[in-house]
Amino acid sequence: LGTNTTQYATGDYVRFYVLISDLPKNNIHEIGKYQTTNLGQDSPEISTLSDTLMIPVTEQTLIFYLTSVLNEDNYNFTVAIGMRIWCEDNFPQDSDWWKLLIIKSINLTFSYEKKIDQSTSISWNQIGNKLAGANIDIENATLNFKYIIDQKNWTSSSPNSEIRVYINNRVHTETVKLSKAKETFQDIKVGGFDVTSLILKDVNISVSIQVYLADTFTLNQTITISIDNASLLISYVDNIVETETKLDLFLEGINKTLERSIEV
Repeated sequence: LGTNTTQYATGDYVRFYVLISDLPKNNIHEIGKYQTTNLGQDSPEISTLSDTLMIPVTEQTLIFYLTSVLNEDNYNFTVAIGMRIWCEDNFPQDSDWWKLLIIKSINLTFSYEKKIDQSTSISWNQIGNKLAGANIDIENATLNFKYIIDQKNWTSSSPNSEIRVYINNRVHTETVKLSKAKETFQDIKVGGFDVTSLILKDVNISVSIQVYLADTFTLNQTITISIDNASLLISYVDNIVETETKLDLFLEGINKTLERSIEV
């Protein structure tokens, strides 16, 4: 590679770079670079470049850039590796050529904690059938399920976090703190929750089991909370109104309805 005469203005160069950005590439930052300065000069001739490290941004700048792109998507971002080749004409017949340009390797390592905002929640939802009819009386409704948490060492950072239950979008008064969860399955409550007062007639019965995080804290691990054997048992009575059926007995045209016995 090279040029036949002295460089002018910016001169000929190649800029090796590493960029990070959000997926739509609206927020782009250069985190590492190396730009040649005298490669290709004639006197003395410099026509090769030995293995050279790119110059990274400072750690604080890298943290700022990573935070910026991860604000757009908490899980995904783009890393772009490239070269910008600039050839400047020193005279009309100036000819520049490049034989081999290689980026051999790149390593980006970082650790992070996810900020869990107060009032963050996730729910398991189910919509069932309806109890319809004016003669239906609901006697009892019990919701029960088992739950487990695989790690408890983070609950001290969020002591107010809890499991809540909603029936037909109405919250049940009883909640269970996540700090009471175990690493083995257990009933949410011995005998289950009495949710009789939350059951409505003539509408589809909806159930929502919600994990509610009531504190702001940082988290650097994956937590799994599992729900199993969920059941909503409803006892009800369908009142059937009896109607009197009137039958008259006639024998040979004579009304025998009121007679207790008849000889034939």
